Amino acid sequence: MGQIDNILEKLNTAMAQYNFPNIEPAEDISTLFKNAIRVLWQSTPNPNDRDAYSHEIADILTPFLGAKNTAAQLEVYSQEFNLEYPADLDFVETYNLCIELYQGFLNSFMQRNVFEFEKLEVIIKKLLIITKKHKADLVSHIAMMKSDYPMSVKHGLNSTILALITGDVLKLNDKQLRELALVGLLHDIGMLKIPPEIINKEGKLTEEEYKTIKTHPIISYKLINEKNIFGKDVLSPIIQHHEQYDGHGYPRQLPGEKIHVFAKIMAIADTFEAQISDRAYRKSKNGYIAMKEVLADSANRFDPKILRAFLSILSMYPPGTIVQLNNKCVATVISINQSAPMRPAVKVLLDEEGQKPTTPRIIDLKTAPTVFIVKVLDKNEINKS
Repeated sequence: MGQIDNILEKLNTAMAQYNFPNIEPAEDISTLFKNAIRVLWQSTPNPNDRDAYSHEIADILTPFLGAKNTAAQLEVYSQEFNLEYPADLDFVETYNLCIELYQGFLNSFMQRNVFEFEKLEVIIKKLLIITKKHKADLVSHIAMMKSDYPMSVKHGLNSTILALITGDVLKLNDKQLRELALVGLLHDIGMLKIPPEIINKEGKLTEEEYKTIKTHPIISYKLINEKNIFGKDVLSPIIQHHEQYDGHGYPRQLPGEKIHVFAKIMAIADTFEAQISDRAYRKSKNGYIAMKEVLADSANRFDPKILRAFLSILSMYPPGTIVQLNNKCVATVISINQSAPMRPAVKVLLDEEGQKPTTPRIIDLKTAPTVFIVKVLDKNEINKS
C-alpha cells in the first residue's frame, strides 16, 4: 500500500468517526485534502463543526504537506466551499455577514469598478435561506436595529430582504427569488453617483436637486447593463422601481400592466424601508406610521395584489412597532398572526407598573381576548408612558 493509500485510509477512518461518507481517491495529497473538505462541507452546515472537523483533517495531513502549506490550503478550500455550501448561521449572524459582504461589494464596484459577482452569490444564497425561515424576526430586526453602516448599504440590503419576504408570500419560484434579490441589491446603486451634498441635504430639495435624484434608476441601469451579465428580468425592474401603478412614476411613466412584477415588489419594499430608516432630513418612523403612509399612497402607486401580500406579512402593526396595551403595559410587536393580523404577539418592555420585566414576557393577543392595543408609541415615548 502506497503513501496516498495510507493517507486516504486515515482520512476515511476520521470520516467514519463523524459518520460522514468516504472521500474520493486522488493521485496527490492536496487533492485528497480538497476532497475531504468538500465532504465535510456537504455533510454539515454547522460552522463550528466544520471548523473543528477540518482542523482534525488538517492535523492528519500536516506531516505530509507541512504546517504552513496545510493552513494555506485549508483557507483556500474553506472559502471555495463556503460559496458552494453556505453555513447554517443564526439569522442575526447571517444578516451581519451579509451586510458586511454587501458593503465590500459596493466599495469594490464604486471605487475600483470591480463587480464581485461571487459576493452577490453568497449574499443571495444566505438571504434566501433566512427570509424563508425568519420572516417576522428579520422584519423586527430591521425595524429595531441600530447600525453604523452607510445608508446606501442598509437600505439596499433591508429593502432586498423585505422584497424577498414579499416574493415568497407571492409564491415566486427559486429562480425568480434569486433574480428579485439581484434587483434588490443593485436597484439603488445609481444613488452612489448622486452628489453627497444632495443625498445628505437636511432641508427641502430644490426642483433641480429633485430632478437629479430622479436620474438614479437610469444610472443604476446603465452601470449594471455595462457589465453584460444580466437579462431583462434584472435590468427592467432596476430602471422601473420608481414607476407607479397609475402611470405617474419615473423615469418613463409606465402604467401598471407594463411594469415588471419585480419592480412592483421593489417599489413597496423600497418605500417602506425608507420610511423606517433615518434620513438626513428626518428621523425614522415607526412601522405603524410607515405602513399608514404606504397605504395612503396605495390607490395610485402600488399594485393591489403586491400590496396585499406585503400587508399580510406586516399588518398595520409591523414587527418592531412599539404599542401601549389596555393593561398599561408597553410592548413591542414580535410576530404577526396571519389569521388575526390586528392581534399580533408582543414582548413586554414595561409592565403594568412601568417596570422592566425581570424575565421575558410574551403576550399573544390572539389568545388573550381581554388585552388589546390602545395606541402606537414613538420609540422616544417609552420612558414617558
